[in-house]
Formats: sequence, structure tokens, C-alpha cells
Amino acid sequence: MRSLIRFPLFLLAAALVFAAVLALTNLSLVRPAHAASSSNEFICTKNAYAAGALTTLTQTSTTVTCPGVVLGDICDGISSSVDPGAGIVLSCAISATNTVRLQVFNSTAGTLTPASANYTVLIQPKYISP
Repeated sequence: MRSLIRFPLFLLAAALVFAAVLALTNLSLVRPAHAASSSNEFICTKNAYAAGALTTLTQTSTTVTCPGVVLGDICDGISSSVDPGAGIVLSCAISATNTVRLQVFNSTAGTLTPASANYTVLIQPKYISP
């Protein structure tokens, strides 16, 4: 008779443990501050930007409107529709809410003129603790 009573108690205890584990696995220790898309990324573009002639060790910049981006988000990368050329360094940064700054830098000892290009930036939202 004791084994008949213990078995349902064992099942109840196992079910409670399973429910607790399931609940904890659904909790996120790190949550996105905001959701930009289904993949939780922002992809923004700047079409037909011509940086112009850049002399030795100079840079130019432009801004891209990127709805939903906030200070603290991470600019994960930038790509160009054409090869910017050897010595040209592309970078990006969040400069304000909804605004990403693209920078084109000439790292050479001569003057370079990158071709006009379409630029795409990938932004990862910042994460906050719960």
C-alpha cells in the first residue's frame, strides 16, 4: 500500500520539478532593450553617397536615418556596393536616436576619391539586464 501512495507523490514531485525547469528556461537573463525586427537587428541603407576627394589621413562622414536606433546600440558593420579601394576604411557609429553616422577615412599618404556607393549598416540593439 505504501508504494501506491509513494508513486503518485513521486509523479507530483517530478511534475513540479519539470514545471520549474521549464519556467526557468523560458526566462531570459538578458533581454533586448527594444525589438527592431524578427531577428532583433536593424539594417539601414544610404544610397548613392559620394565621399569626394580625401587627402592624406582625412575623413568625411554622413548620416543615415535608421528608425528605432538609440544611443548605446552597436554598429556591427558597414558594407559598400562597390569596393571603396585600398586604404579606405569604413566605419559607423550611433550618433543620436534614429541616426547612424557613416565615416569614410583615407589611411594612405595620398589623395583618394572613393566611388559613389550604396552603404548598408547592421546595428545590434543594446541589451539590458532584467
